[in-house]
Amino acid sequence: MFRGVGPMKGGRDMGAGIPDSEGGAEFLRADFGESFRQMCHYDSQIVDVCKFAFVGYSTVLGVAIGLYKFGIEKKVNFVLPAGAIILVGMIVGVVVFSLVIRNRIYFVVVARYVNELRGHFLHVKPLGFENKTGMYTDWRRPPYFDVWSSQLLTSYMIGFFNAVLLGVLLYLAKLAWGWIVVLSVALLVLQIGFASWYLRRRDGESGEQAVFGGRKRRQNERQTKDNR
Repeated sequence: MFRGVGPMKGGRDMGAGIPDSEGGAEFLRADFGESFRQMCHYDSQIVDVCKFAFVGYSTVLGVAIGLYKFGIEKKVNFVLPAGAIILVGMIVGVVVFSLVIRNRIYFVVVARYVNELRGHFLHVKPLGFENKTGMYTDWRRPPYFDVWSSQLLTSYMIGFFNAVLLGVLLYLAKLAWGWIVVLSVALLVLQIGFASWYLRRRDGESGEQAVFGGRKRRQNERQTKDNR
């Protein structure tokens, strides 16, 4: 199944890395199927995130506001515990927002790989298949930052709820309405701006660089120095 191409350092055969045509086709077929399933997994995670977000934010807001109103009725100051609940919810929300952005990177890397594999086979029109529907074959797509992608739409929603939590927290702190609106909108814009900057700078990078970022670049630099 594999052709030898000479020994590796330490006496191991380097041939294990070069498949012949039959073995290579089998590998690419299996890799395409596994990558396609992985792509669907990343995409379906967005639905789970949406469910978690709706339940989580509803619970946090319900408990905090309910506790605050109960304190008013009983003339007990529950502002601090209500604010603590909101703060914890907001911190978790920011973490979830970051995870959605990372999910976008994983999805794009795998989707581009699937497109590359599909394009490699379809460009020769196997069995006369012309791909008239124009199924995706461009390895440069989808872009990391796509305003209307499911991951980005989910991040907007989470960013909005994080801004709402900040607004409620500032309201409990008895800040003026003007400051509440300004700071809440600022948090929303900051989150979306960060997502745009973080994803756009991934374009032009390889899959490894996009996922591992500076760690991979530093590792490549060290390997280059060692080879010299």
